[in-house]
Amino acid sequence: CFYNLGDYSRALLFFDSIRTTYPTGMAFRTARRLIPHCYLGLGDLEKASEGFRAQIGNRTGQGLNEEIDYYLAMIGFFRQEYDSTTAALRKLIVDYPRGLFNNDAQGYRIK
Repeated sequence: CFYNLGDYSRALLFFDSIRTTYPTGMAFRTARRLIPHCYLGLGDLEKASEGFRAQIGNRTGQGLNEEIDYYLAMIGFFRQEYDSTTAALRKLIVDYPRGLFNNDAQGYRIK
């Protein structure tokens, strides 16, 4: 897949065609989940943030909840919004104490 090769522009085209052709199901959910990651890879923090925030109402489990919260916090970090990033990472550590992103969140804690 173009996404795995780091060709995020082509991956976006591919994922958009999946969302149009298959508006439900696993392929649709996967495309919807990966589109914001493509925008992150392209450096478009605004579209990445919009994409992650659009998934908030459609969360389908703790793993996806944690992933969305983590990447929204990281977008704040990339924007140099350190106070909100620190608060988001602390919340992530409390909400998901055994989560996949917990160690990363602890490593990014800003004083």
